[in-house]
Amino acid sequence: MIRIFILCIIVFLPFKVLFSQEGERIGTPYTSIKSVPLAAPIIHSSSYFFQDDMLVHLTLGIDQVQLHYTLDGSTPTIESPLYTDSILLDKSCILSVIAFHSDYLSSSEVRARFFKIDHAIQVKKISLDRIADEPYVGVGASGLIDLVKGSFDFHASTWLGFNGGDLEVLLELEEAIPLHKVIVSTLIDHRSWIFSPRYMEIYASNNGDDYKLIGKSTMYEVEETAERRFQYLEAPCHTESATFIKIILKNIPYIPDWHVGQGDPSWMFIDEIIFE
Repeated sequence: MIRIFILCIIVFLPFKVLFSQEGERIGTPYTSIKSVPLAAPIIHSSSYFFQDDMLVHLTLGIDQVQLHYTLDGSTPTIESPLYTDSILLDKSCILSVIAFHSDYLSSSEVRARFFKIDHAIQVKKISLDRIADEPYVGVGASGLIDLVKGSFDFHASTWLGFNGGDLEVLLELEEAIPLHKVIVSTLIDHRSWIFSPRYMEIYASNNGDDYKLIGKSTMYEVEETAERRFQYLEAPCHTESATFIKIILKNIPYIPDWHVGQGDPSWMFIDEIIFE
């Protein structure tokens, strides 16, 4: 029996510039560097919450890159403030950053939301009308008021996960205070069957028995193309003062038809409640 072996040799040709017969340069066989987008910048901070002020740093690690940012949630342009050494935050804001370079396409936009806590609300007691579903039990209800923001890792102890159904959170404060806004931090990750609540309602009472509706968030419409992100439900409130606060998070009834898990209960994850 005769065995035949075929040897394949891969030859790497040196970089060439292409010319026409007249000697005019017409391009290269390789992609131009100017068609390659920059990587996304990285936002560094010690926390998402602060009382007086806080420094935030930006990095990317490419020579001659320019990082432009805004603090009002608008998309940065080349005309937006240029990052140099650090950014001093002294009020709640949405930090948006885009990287620019003369040799590359601009990066995708990176955002982070920061909250200035003017006064820490003293909570006497916090309770839930249901227990978080295993294994996403976190540290319990107290983790919703510890001013520790979760990451995209919903397995971490900063998150509480609930499979289907609504959620009611009841807080008893040490003393009656006025409320201007309630914000609840949630997670959207459709690949993991995690959806934002549709909306939330805020009720207040001074005796723990008689509650009055004082605020409601706007209705969130489920987006098929929604990327993984933090979702903040916000409800402006109208009350002079209250000792008891009840927050009701209304979940979507089931996973939409366009999702692989259509018809099943969706997961709802929350990690922090913020009062303003």
